[in-house]
Amino acid sequence: MVFSGVKPIRFGNTVKAYKLEAPTQGAFGIRQAIVSARGMNVLSEKAGVAEASNKQLLLTLERPEDMLDCIADSSTHHFSQGFAALLAPFANRLPGRDLGNGFQEVTWGNQQCCVPVNFPQEGLAIHGLVYDSEYEDVTMDFDGVSALLKGTAYIPEGNWFSALKIDTSTWLSAGARDRTVVVENIGNECAPVGIGEHPDFKIPKGQPREEVVLRIPARSIVRSGANMLPDFEHGSPIVDVQKSELKSLFSRNVKDRNLGNLSLDHCFTGLGVPGNLGEISFRIEYPRLRWGIQVSTILPDAVNAIQVYSPTDPSLPAFGSVAVEFQTNLADPLNPEWGNWSPLSYIPNQTMPSGMRILAPGEKMVWSVRHSIYRW
Repeated sequence: MVFSGVKPIRFGNTVKAYKLEAPTQGAFGIRQAIVSARGMNVLSEKAGVAEASNKQLLLTLERPEDMLDCIADSSTHHFSQGFAALLAPFANRLPGRDLGNGFQEVTWGNQQCCVPVNFPQEGLAIHGLVYDSEYEDVTMDFDGVSALLKGTAYIPEGNWFSALKIDTSTWLSAGARDRTVVVENIGNECAPVGIGEHPDFKIPKGQPREEVVLRIPARSIVRSGANMLPDFEHGSPIVDVQKSELKSLFSRNVKDRNLGNLSLDHCFTGLGVPGNLGEISFRIEYPRLRWGIQVSTILPDAVNAIQVYSPTDPSLPAFGSVAVEFQTNLADPLNPEWGNWSPLSYIPNQTMPSGMRILAPGEKMVWSVRHSIYRW
C-alpha cells in the first residue's frame, strides 16, 4: 500500500523529522515533503514531473538522515545547505555592533538586544532565530486529500525586542506545497518582525544553467556594496531593473530572460505585475525539460522583497541551484537610512521603511508562500 498522510521519521531512537505525502491530480505535482522537527525546515520536496515520478526539487542530500547530520555538524549558517529554511523574526542580513563573544548588539530606536552572529563569514546575523528552534504542540492531520503539519516555537524575552510565538503550518494538497507562518507578540514591548523562507531549487539534470529562464515580478533592485548590504553611500540604493546590470532578466522577449553567466545574490523589490490580482508569483523555467517551478503568495503585504541567489562558482555549496526567498523585509532592516530612501509604502508605528511589521503586544502578522510546478 502506498503511504499518504503525515508521520514522524525516526533515526535511532529520536524523532527528527516528519514526512508528508498527499495524492496529486494525475502524475504531475509535488507529492512529498520532509520537514525537520527542529526549525520546521523543509529538507526535501519531491514531485512527479515529465522525466521522473519522484524528482527532488531542492538542492539537498538524498537521505534525510544525512541532511540532519549535515545541519548538526554546521552550527553556524546551516541554512545554506540547500533546504528550505524558515526565517523569523527577520530575513536576510542584519549587521550590528560586535560584542566579541559570538553575539552582536542591534539597535531599534532607543532599544537594543543581542543576537547571535550566525554568519561569521561576514560577521553578522542572518535569516532569523528559529532555524534550529524546538517546536512544541506538533499536530499531524490527513483528510485523504491534504497532509498537514503544525507546530509552535517561541522566541523568549531577551532574545529579541519582545517575546514572540511562532505558529507554523506546512501542508501538501492538490500537487502544491504551502506554508503559513503566524507570529504573535506575546511580550510587553513592541517589536519589529519579518518572515521569510530560503528554498534552494536544484537545477535538474538535462537543463543547462545558462538556459534557465527567470520570471521575476519586480520593478526595482537593491544596489549592494562589497559587504552585500544596501549601499547608502551614494544616495538611494533602489535602482530600476531596466537600468541595472540585470536588465537582461527583464527583456520583453521572455526567451531572453535566461541566467546566462550571471551570478546572482540580489534583492528585488517593487513587487507585483499588472493583472496579478494581488498575487506575487516568481517562476523558474527549465526550457529543455518543458516544466518549471512557481513560488507565489496571496498575501502581498507580507512579502516586500525577493532575494535571488544563484552563484556561478562551482566551489560554493549552492552552485547548481536557484534560491528564491520571499521575505517581509529588505536587508539591513533596522538601518534608519531606509527612512530616507525606502521604495515601500509604510505606516509609522505599524510598518517600517524596510518592510518589517511593528507588532504591539498581542498583535499578530501572517505570512504565506506556495510552491507548485507547471508544464507547457
